[in-house]
Amino acid sequence: MASDFELVTVRTVQELHENLLKLNKNKKHIESLKVDHVTAEIKVDLSRMANSFGNPDFKLKLRSGRTMEAETILERMKNEPDVSRSQAEELYEMLQTSH
Repeated sequence: MASDFELVTVRTVQELHENLLKLNKNKKHIESLKVDHVTAEIKVDLSRMANSFGNPDFKLKLRSGRTMEAETILERMKNEPDVSRSQAEELYEMLQTSH
């Protein structure tokens, strides 16, 4: 199934943390959360239900060479009940924050 991912640029650590908390709270609506090592992007594929309520699938651009680190952080986040501010800070440092 082909999906169009909307490129999202996060402007602050706080914004990223709030978005990660919201995603964590609504885990059941995440079809997949993965790091694409070819395009250096984190891709979040949401459920059809989430899409139907105006929440598009999205991607976050990573800085060059940061895909393995980002994948490690995302794996840790998946296995924890909540997302910490320090995890958001760590991930934010890996993001390309401007186009």
